[in-house]
Amino acid sequence: AVSYTPDWTKALGVFAKEQPEWFGAILLFIAIAEGEGVGHSGDNFRGMSTKTPGDMGFDWMGLSKKLPEEKVARHKIAELKNGRAAMIAMASMFAYESIPGSVPIMDILN
Repeated sequence: AVSYTPDWTKALGVFAKEQPEWFGAILLFIAIAEGEGVGHSGDNFRGMSTKTPGDMGFDWMGLSKKLPEEKVARHKIAELKNGRAAMIAMASMFAYESIPGSVPIMDILN
């Protein structure tokens, strides 16, 4: 039997080629979301922003108003840590694919 391991590094290009309408729609949605998030926040580059980093005001159910302030602060810190861990994981995956031996734990797991 032939073993086949899909190459996830080419998935975006394959998707863009095979489904250009969906790819364009998703790209447009991301562009609008990013533009809305940055466009109304003031001058981030000069430190004169009118928003708190990471606060997109997306609490449409008002859940944070029902929680004690200590718990809201704990959830914000947990969300920041989870986001940072996700960024490190993605960077590690890309490094592993492009620079052999750069992520030793992946060599052990494979």
